Amino acid sequence: MFRSTLTRLLVGLLVLAALLFAQFLAQPLLAQTLLIEGARVIPGDGSPAVDGAAILVENGRITRIGRDVPAPTGAVRVDLAGKTIMPAIIATHVHPGFQVGTSYLAENYKRETVIADLQSSEAPRLGERQ
Repeated sequence: MFRSTLTRLLVGLLVLAALLFAQFLAQPLLAQTLLIEGARVIPGDGSPAVDGAAILVENGRITRIGRDVPAPTGAVRVDLAGKTIMPAIIATHVHPGFQVGTSYLAENYKRETVIADLQSSEAPRLGERQ
């Protein structure tokens, strides 16, 4: 009797834990609050690098950068000690016009392929927030 009750209790706790974990995974990542800690941060606004800094990301946006950033309740904490973060860097290296499966020869870079590449759903739009 004791063993079956204990088994039922453990199974119930496992199911509850699985449901809670599934709920956590169901939240969009951008909706989560994230605190990145311990990294060297180069803000990109002309100010000097901050060693041992924290970056608070709320709703997909950086809201605070500094040494003494408190973790809000429920924030996911990420330890990046020994790493350098440069949040203002934007990758602008692209090959507009290159079509997958072709060569890098000049004849593959035509007006039509450049326009088609820039209008593809994978290319970010000018002024569009990422």
